Amino acid sequence: MTFGHALKLYDRSKLIAEQDTKGKWKTRIAAISKRMRAYDPEFIPDDALLPLMRFLFPEVEKNTSAYLDKFLQRGT
Repeated sequence: MTFGHALKLYDRSKLIAEQDTKGKWKTRIAAISKRMRAYDPEFIPDDALLPLMRFLFPEVEKNTSAYLDKFLQRGT
C-alpha cells in the first residue's frame, strides 16, 4: 500500500507504465486496486513495519493513515 502511494507522490507511475512492455504491471495494479477498494486485509501493513514505512515515506503517511482509518471503521 505504501509503495503505491509513494509511486504516485514521487511521480513514478508514468515511468513504470512506460517500462511495462508486457502489461504485467498494468494487470497487477488493476487487481491490487480492486482489492484495496474492498479493503482486503492482505494489503494492511504489518504493525511492526508501519512505523518504518512512515519514517521512510513521511509524505505518504497521510494517505496511509486515511486508508487504515477507513479499514478500521469497517470493522474488518
